[in-house]
Amino acid sequence: MSSWPRILIRISKSNATTTKMTHSSFIKISGIETAVECWGRWVEEPDPEEVIIVIPGNPGITGLYCPFSERLHRITRKPTWIVG
Repeated sequence: MSSWPRILIRISKSNATTTKMTHSSFIKISGIETAVECWGRWVEEPDPEEVIIVIPGNPGITGLYCPFSERLHRITRKPTWIVG
């Protein structure tokens, strides 16, 4: 059995509203142009208490994770950022 915590998210039809991405841009992180897509607050706005950060694996294409990130934001109501 893995020691990683298991997180289960139950999605109900009551969460079926569409949430639009609020920002999509390239910003410099450690001098490297990096794609960032956000639901909720933008990365340069005042710090939220909590944020969900999605870091794509290989090949690191942020667009592949948009439906997942949008759903996380819709369910949790926390800012959700894809950084790739």
